[in-house]
Amino acid sequence: MIINTLENKRLVFWIGVIVLMIVAVLTMVFLANPFNVNTPEARAEKFLLTYYTVDNHDIADLLFSPGIDPSTDGNGTGLTEIPGLQDALMAKYGELMTAKGLNDSTANRVILEGEIAASQYGSILKADSVSLRGKSEAENGDVTFHYNITAKVTFKSGDDEAIQLSGILIMKEVEDQWMVDLFRPKAGELIKVMQYGKPIIHVTNKTEDSVKTVEIHTKGSTTGTMYADNTLLGIGDTFSFEMPYASNLDFTMKALDADGNLLAEKSYTSDFAVGNDVSLVIDQNNEGMYVIYQMPTENLEADEVVVFFSVMSYALIETDDEIVAELVSIYNNLDLEPVDAEIDITSMLGVNFHKEGNSVARFSVDKNGTFWLNGDIETFQSIDEAFPYDRIKEIYENGKYR
Repeated sequence: MIINTLENKRLVFWIGVIVLMIVAVLTMVFLANPFNVNTPEARAEKFLLTYYTVDNHDIADLLFSPGIDPSTDGNGTGLTEIPGLQDALMAKYGELMTAKGLNDSTANRVILEGEIAASQYGSILKADSVSLRGKSEAENGDVTFHYNITAKVTFKSGDDEAIQLSGILIMKEVEDQWMVDLFRPKAGELIKVMQYGKPIIHVTNKTEDSVKTVEIHTKGSTTGTMYADNTLLGIGDTFSFEMPYASNLDFTMKALDADGNLLAEKSYTSDFAVGNDVSLVIDQNNEGMYVIYQMPTENLEADEVVVFFSVMSYALIETDDEIVAELVSIYNNLDLEPVDAEIDITSMLGVNFHKEGNSVARFSVDKNGTFWLNGDIETFQSIDEAFPYDRIKEIYENGKYR
């Protein structure tokens, strides 16, 4: 009896050891890959990181195979009958989405937006993190999330940009597995981000004083408010605001001190439809008054430039890639400072930059290097004494005889 008892105790001991080892191994597996956890949150995060990581366009390439009409499939509901497409989508998303969710996202082309953009524009996207909020549960058990994605887009040029993306998804439990049943990213946002990046307003403080609050208002509402103490918004510090993709957007910038007193305010109209940025500066003039003015950005892109001279009726519309690139480079490298001077209309050159039919930037400059910038009649002086005024005029004159 004593021997049997000892043997039973040994058996129980080793069973306990084995169970503990199994638990430890499973714990390590789940810690190493938290997406294996079957919760709505974990499964939603796994799907979003998969969707918003676009490093190839293999599936989208199937749309552009010879003899394929990418506009519709045989039953008119989407792209599901293109050879190989459904298999490729199932391999990537089949374990993450319900059949309904995948079919709907294929029919409305949402599931392919990232790869189509990568194919067209040569950019790639890498999702860094996912934030889920606004969780709600329906009577049937479905769970809805609003999400925000932090990601980095790398453009064909090699430049990259940190961006935020958002949308809604609904999770459904199917055969004890949580899956995406409805996916609604912000309409058209991903394609624009991978083509242009996000339109940004950069605000730089050039005063020696601290600016406590910077506000950007659009159409009566505050787009963003950023707060800073003496360290965060000291001299030379810059804050950035994401702006909506919009043409001819009216906005107002305000700078306030620590007591909420208005230091400076100025309104602008800018075209953010193609992702162009705007750089604004808070400064003080010779009288010590706070002023806000716009400066050239360093990331302008254009496919057409229109050049005017003085009051001449002739306008040069330039689309030659080399000349456009030269004029864009001149703009991107402008180094200006406010000046109390009048522009000489008789020698003034006006240079307007367009991209895909949209005006994205413009400046006027006279022979003395005095500027108007983006339609504002506030005057600036080129810090670079070697500004190529004569070269711009040469381009204009040569265009008359082509």
